[in-house]
Amino acid sequence: MSPSRLRRPGSRWGLAGWALALSLLLWLPVVAAGRPLAELRRLPAAISALAMVGPRLVAAGTLPDGRPWLAAFDPELQPLWERRIDSCGRCGLLAAVAVDARRVALAGYVDFERSGREDGFLLLVDAESGESLASRRVLAAAGGRFLALEVAADRMVAAGEAVTHGGAGVDPWLVWFDARTLEPLREWQRREPLPAGAAVLAAGSDSIAVAGWTLAHGGPWPAGWFARLDPLDSTAPPREKDAQRPLPFDVTALLALGNGTWLLAGQAGVPTASGERLAPQLRLARLDEGARFALSAADGGEAIGLVTSPHGPLLVAATRQPTVQLPAVVVLAVEPVGLGVTALLSWRDGNRPIQPRVVARTAVGDGLFVGGSYPETGGGSGERGWLVRLPLTPEPRNG
Repeated sequence: MSPSRLRRPGSRWGLAGWALALSLLLWLPVVAAGRPLAELRRLPAAISALAMVGPRLVAAGTLPDGRPWLAAFDPELQPLWERRIDSCGRCGLLAAVAVDARRVALAGYVDFERSGREDGFLLLVDAESGESLASRRVLAAAGGRFLALEVAADRMVAAGEAVTHGGAGVDPWLVWFDARTLEPLREWQRREPLPAGAAVLAAGSDSIAVAGWTLAHGGPWPAGWFARLDPLDSTAPPREKDAQRPLPFDVTALLALGNGTWLLAGQAGVPTASGERLAPQLRLARLDEGARFALSAADGGEAIGLVTSPHGPLLVAATRQPTVQLPAVVVLAVEPVGLGVTALLSWRDGNRPIQPRVVARTAVGDGLFVGGSYPETGGGSGERGWLVRLPLTPEPRNG
């Protein structure tokens, strides 16, 4: 299926409109002018990372047999090249970022010896040809993995989890690299009394922000945390500022708004009607310089990413239809001061149980690429993947 517009861009919904926006959005017609609005491509690998590199979309993921997979696509999702990685033992690519108009960096984990210990892993690839340019294994004391990647001020920053607590938990872990050579420059690890991890990064004008999850509140659902680290362009130990922990939700998306302001999104666990389990409920927060904090709640769903657009900040979320419980991608424009939302579009893949995972904006800013996975069918094991291009300005519907 394809997306449909709920309201004109610019019409703003306050907090009371969240639930109505999402519930109506999932039932609107999804074909405009007699043809689909979305462009969909099914893939052999479950997608876990996306990056726009010049005019090309680079996607990374994992094949059903566990091998990492890489591919590039043109703006219409026509394939340009693809490759499988067979020489890393057991490894995964979980984040991607454009280094410049031709090179893409990917981050994740590697276990060359298949010993069960994971270490951080970086891979630099020519996005035009698919050729590997450099790679680096990054050791933490007891192992770790990278979950996020950002480039700023000729520096590359990878964030994730380092194994601690006697092997029973993890702590947030960041490593700075030279963006040209992948040479490590400095490292930051925050020791927490309970397990925590760094899941997302965003670069500001003079600092990098990091956020993620923590079990510090002791409840059955993870809480979140945030910190700003500066300076960007030094080999000296980073200074932590504007730290917030624990936050009342698990942070899975982060966006720099400028002037020392950050937009955070994620989900909190709320009891279902039966009270038998917790279900994810979307959360939005704005953090100003000086750690002034504003929070907003939303309807059920999981935050996939935050991106900039002509409509302002966009929150891309995974949610489910109210009755048939089919997963869908929902795009919401966020008013960054009051944290109200405008529902722009939604998309679901027919009756397929998709899992949206990552999002990237098109090179010219007129749409979004969203990727994810779905279970293997026909008796197979593992997951396959998909990519969809969603326009930010859908054509008006007939009638």
